[in-house]
Amino acid sequence: GRDLKIKVGGNCTLGGQDNKTVVFCAGGIGVSPVLGNYRDFLSRRQHLGNSSANPKSMFLYSVSTQTELVFGEELAQLFYNHQKNEDRMIFTLTKSSCWQTPEKFGGWNSARQAIELRIGRYLCEFLDAAPTDAVFYICGPPAMNDDAVAYLEAKGIPSANMKYEKWW
Repeated sequence: GRDLKIKVGGNCTLGGQDNKTVVFCAGGIGVSPVLGNYRDFLSRRQHLGNSSANPKSMFLYSVSTQTELVFGEELAQLFYNHQKNEDRMIFTLTKSSCWQTPEKFGGWNSARQAIELRIGRYLCEFLDAAPTDAVFYICGPPAMNDDAVAYLEAKGIPSANMKYEKWW
């Protein structure tokens, strides 16, 4: 046997948000833990019904190319089925110059129409649009995580409101 060294870190577990906006940022396969939190958030919000505590969500999923949207269809369906008026979901492609035509989305084309599709990096603009009292869940490549945390710290977001996962 050989020794295996693993470096892990983060605190990306969904807590109680009361009525705060919940912001999800996922890059590449980092969508996996963020998707679990998003499912849990939607379930909790559904159980709130029409109460005054009804937090909104913002979700950014950034990948290099459209073929890397490994959970794109599920995210689109979840958003389409559970979105509230002020919720946002954005997919970005960072190494492509255009999105494929709608018929390439297959069975999730109608759900896809509710999502903003962008080309290029959009992390800072996305984070800037979030309220300063939001709770942020971040998981992506190391540079994305570091950039997001640094940007939020510069905005004065308390570290208690930043939840992130590092898997490298």
